[in-house]
Amino acid sequence: MPRNGKIVGVDIGTFAVKAAWAEPKGGRMVVTRTETLRLPPEVADRSTVVAPWIEKMGLGKSPCAISLPGGHSMFQPFTLPKDDARTLEQAAAIEVLKFNEMASEVMVSDFSPFSSQPDVRQFLLAMARPTMVDETLSFARDVGLQVQDIIPAPVAAFAAATPHLPPSGPPVVVMDIGHGATNVAIGTSKGLMFARTFASGGRLFTDALARQRNLPSTQAENLKQTEGSLRADGTDTADTLRGVADSWIAEAQSCLAVYRSLFPGQSLAPHRVILSGGGASLPGLAEYASVKLNLGVTLAETIVPGGNAAESLPSMIAAGLATAGHGTDRISLLPQGIRDELAFRRQKPFWVGASIAGALILGVSLAGGYHYSTRQQEVLKEQSKSLQRMEALVVAIENEKARAAQVRRLAQPIRELVGAGVTVRDLVTLVADSTATNDWITLACDAESYFSNEPFVPGSDAAIGMRDRRRKPEVEDEQKDQTRIERMIIEGYTSRRSLSSIKRLIARLEDSDLVESADLLSDDQLVGPDRPGPGRAQRVVLDVRLAQP
Repeated sequence: MPRNGKIVGVDIGTFAVKAAWAEPKGGRMVVTRTETLRLPPEVADRSTVVAPWIEKMGLGKSPCAISLPGGHSMFQPFTLPKDDARTLEQAAAIEVLKFNEMASEVMVSDFSPFSSQPDVRQFLLAMARPTMVDETLSFARDVGLQVQDIIPAPVAAFAAATPHLPPSGPPVVVMDIGHGATNVAIGTSKGLMFARTFASGGRLFTDALARQRNLPSTQAENLKQTEGSLRADGTDTADTLRGVADSWIAEAQSCLAVYRSLFPGQSLAPHRVILSGGGASLPGLAEYASVKLNLGVTLAETIVPGGNAAESLPSMIAAGLATAGHGTDRISLLPQGIRDELAFRRQKPFWVGASIAGALILGVSLAGGYHYSTRQQEVLKEQSKSLQRMEALVVAIENEKARAAQVRRLAQPIRELVGAGVTVRDLVTLVADSTATNDWITLACDAESYFSNEPFVPGSDAAIGMRDRRRKPEVEDEQKDQTRIERMIIEGYTSRRSLSSIKRLIARLEDSDLVESADLLSDDQLVGPDRPGPGRAQRVVLDVRLAQP
């Protein structure tokens, strides 16, 4: 919503469309102009009548706040316990979620804080079905209105009266009597506390006169406006209207009873009623309601100092729409999607300005960059050639490092064997001296080499790009200085089926100080096929664990 400038409140009713213009003056919004369009009673499509009037008044060019009929809204006041750590926003959101689960429908909602007691957090929650909101918005758009906000009718009526309420005092009741319903709003200058709508309005009086005089509704409406009065004692018309007024007052009393049940206590009891709307113009209704309700009843036009006709009786809701539309604590039932769209429209000039500034900055930056690029072109070419040479050199270095790593891996068993050469020599000598005449030793190696069956795959980093090579962590191979061999494998053949010579060899090995243990290797650990040896000798493999110093 625009916070400054003009905004128009438009109340579209059954028999009239009322518009009010408001402007900021003296720190508050003041209604400066009102217009009313009387609608034909039996028109089939109201938009055909309203749209030309909207265009004539220039309303389509101004942001508008429209009213949502009170019968389409639900209101519920809530009071948070003192030890409740939730904010009002969180509490309202939880209550809406609870109602959505029961109704199986996502309601359009908003809330307004108020304070009826010191140090007590309270808020009034308003909800409406999305279909009802969309229906109201659709009609407003059909007639050419630029809807900036949608406010429930009871909230708008109370907003018009709020600037004229005393800063402190008991609550005030605002009753706006429309054609088919009456909007009730109760609160103080500190906020709206209670809102309801009951389905009794000016049509009750019209229908009663139509039945009494046997007239069509149109003529009965004219009769009510010209001759209707509750003050003419002894006339049939006055008696009929009083009977209808009693029915309307009974509905109002029921509504007040609900309020008293929610806000008990003498300090929160309302002390007066402000009547507004077309139904309130019936002569004598205010005095009659004051006696029946036992409350002071005044007309809305009397609450404005000086009798400002712009904020008078026929435009109470429209005036409230125009003034409440600028506020930040109002109850607004505008769908979130439309709110986001309006926020984008309000911020669009700033985005356009920022885009233009950004484009200028970008243009200057590009021009400077191009100029600098032209001057540095030759330097960049030389740097590119240098980088290519460096990249080729890095590739060559990486290849050499890979080959060196392969050589180190291949030479590792030899290094270990050379490092433990004395021990291996003594072990081989012991095995040779202990081997029987008809036995053969074909292999003596360390266990790691014997059991390793990993195929050799030459690696190359030549295809790795410079960026990936820079990202690759530099991890140098840690060369373990292993000069000892802990385990040896002795493989050979024996012609003795009983393996007696092998057993003696194992015994000799175990008696040696070089050997910790020696035994035949399990069959499932043998490497290579168990092929027969010379003279169909039997293959044997010894697992020898060397003693550690």
